[in-house]
Amino acid sequence: VWSGMVGDLLENKIDMIAMDLSVSSIRREYIDFTIPFLETGVSAIIKGESKTNTMFFFLSPFGFSTWAAVLFSFVVFALFLTMISKLSPYDNNGKVRFAASKCVCTKCSLESHHMGDTAEVCLVEEAEAECEESKTT
Repeated sequence: VWSGMVGDLLENKIDMIAMDLSVSSIRREYIDFTIPFLETGVSAIIKGESKTNTMFFFLSPFGFSTWAAVLFSFVVFALFLTMISKLSPYDNNGKVRFAASKCVCTKCSLESHHMGDTAEVCLVEEAEAECEESKTT
């Protein structure tokens, strides 16, 4: 049972109401509202029905299909990165080359302080041979 202006509107005594009337789901069933010209930030939070807490309650915000898509994209992306790292010349082979070049550069930098830059060219070949010998033993 509605009273006041809303009751008059529903009984067809008046054609429209021009007033500040909040839109609710119950009122929306009986009254045709226009588009609101002003939205306020007032809201209420009501505790809903409590569901039984399971070990996987954190998965409940999304459905099964969403989690399946996330897992699928994770696996595809991981496989893609693995493939790229295997094909890249800077990954596995690069580490070996980097270690060998670091050995050469360390030797060269130690010796170049004593002999100067001209001796560095000769030391590179000598250091590579020493590094290769140390790897095999």
